[in-house]
Amino acid sequence: MKYLIIIIVTAMTLASCSAPTYRSEFDISGAKILIGEIDRSVLEHDLAFAWFKTGYDKYVPETAPVESLKTSAHNLRFIVFLGTWCSDSKAEVPKYFKFFDALHVPADHITMFGLDRMKKAENRDAESYGVTKVPTLVVISGKTEIGRIVEQPRQGIEEDIRRMLDPTR
Repeated sequence: MKYLIIIIVTAMTLASCSAPTYRSEFDISGAKILIGEIDRSVLEHDLAFAWFKTGYDKYVPETAPVESLKTSAHNLRFIVFLGTWCSDSKAEVPKYFKFFDALHVPADHITMFGLDRMKKAENRDAESYGVTKVPTLVVISGKTEIGRIVEQPRQGIEEDIRRMLDPTR
């Protein structure tokens, strides 16, 4: 019996560790806002975020830059800060994920934070990354930030990231 209790307590502890670390609220217009660390699957499966699937399906990453980035992609980590209430986030974040998929970026190399309208998140202060606008895509190689895309890419997601890896381009 003692071992059964230990197993149950351990299972409950592990389950609570994998629980979502975000909260949802609704703004005055009734739009659902996610605040905190969120998983892609939330955007994919919650009907409040139908824009994610629509944007993902529409976007076609540029082949040449994607191919040139595939070899270095395994060294990259990405942090996405978005506002589920923000039109730029709704337009750009689905493209980021289509790009990540084209590169075969592992899910554990991508972290996403939903921010409130004050650019704050649960368990993570976006200020520590200097986030003042959403979406912001932070690109990290090793332990060093090599660049970011703020609101919209300058020359396209693929080309902007390629230039981060090779600034002489």
